[in-house]
Amino acid sequence: MKGLRGADRHFYGRVFALVAAGIVGFLTLRILGPVVQPLCWALVFAVLLAPAQQRLTVRLGNRRTLAAAVLTATVLVVVAGPVTGLSGVMASEMGDLVASARKQSPQGGLKIPELAQVPVAGQPLDELRKDLGVSRSSVRGWLNGFFDTGLEAVGPLTGRLFMGVLGTMTAFAFMLVLLFLTLRDGSRLLQRTDELIPWPKPVKDKLITDLCDVLRAIVFGTTVTAILQGILVGVAFAVVGLPAPVLFGSLAAVLAMLPVGGTAFVWGPGVVALAMQDRWGAASALALWGALLVGTMDNLLQPYLVAHRARIGTLTIFLGVIGGLAAFGVIGLILGPLILVLATELLQLLREPAPASLAE
Repeated sequence: MKGLRGADRHFYGRVFALVAAGIVGFLTLRILGPVVQPLCWALVFAVLLAPAQQRLTVRLGNRRTLAAAVLTATVLVVVAGPVTGLSGVMASEMGDLVASARKQSPQGGLKIPELAQVPVAGQPLDELRKDLGVSRSSVRGWLNGFFDTGLEAVGPLTGRLFMGVLGTMTAFAFMLVLLFLTLRDGSRLLQRTDELIPWPKPVKDKLITDLCDVLRAIVFGTTVTAILQGILVGVAFAVVGLPAPVLFGSLAAVLAMLPVGGTAFVWGPGVVALAMQDRWGAASALALWGALLVGTMDNLLQPYLVAHRARIGTLTIFLGVIGGLAAFGVIGLILGPLILVLATELLQLLREPAPASLAE
């Protein structure tokens, strides 16, 4: 009877511990919810800088705090410097672009060329226009209405943009604090986490190594490819004489991280703008440049850069980026593929025979 009561006491103790852990975990998620994005970015930077932190700590006489402070300041300079410079140029170009658009808008509206002048496809498009009963003046009216509506939205958008920039700066500052603490105490945190996982040390070491390799590969491949695509789009805009090449090149670099469309959302409207100016040669050149050179870098350069550093399939990256972006926002571009790789590694671990130390 005493044994039964002891078993009951043990059972209810386990249940209480699980319920308490669930409640504490839920409250922890609620507390970390507002700062989850800066925390995730801090962890990403900490993993990328972990080798540098170890080497710098040794060179500075095992002073981890000083090494973490140096690396955090380096991140601040490397990230904030170029971003501040680009932001100034982009703001200037945006102001010039809006002023030019407002100046040209009242003077007869947008110019709509005759469809028959379009190379190769002009005659079929003109016949289709006649069959559908769409006049040139109606197309002009639609485009001008859309154009004016966009200009009217610029004013309120400026205030929202300022608040968004202010929030981003605050999140970045908070991320730097978290990065410093993670770099300084990362080894102790990793050791405590390692003790909680009931697996053999070789298995845990392999899993951590694979995840770190995948993280570095995704960040390196995605970042390098996006920057190169943005530069190519900006150069193309400057060569063909389109306005704000730095602004649209930077926008292309950001959109290049999307798995579908990407830079086409930038150079595509540029092709349309050139066509509406009857500059068919420049429009054709920009379309070929965007489709054959800029667009193919996602399919050629990025998989090569990622596969060169880690074994991860293109399908995993594609699904991870789409799902991660929808679930976590911008940080999902990295977390999505990383979570899928972790799931694959865990499934592979379950398929393999259990090690003797784990079976015991």
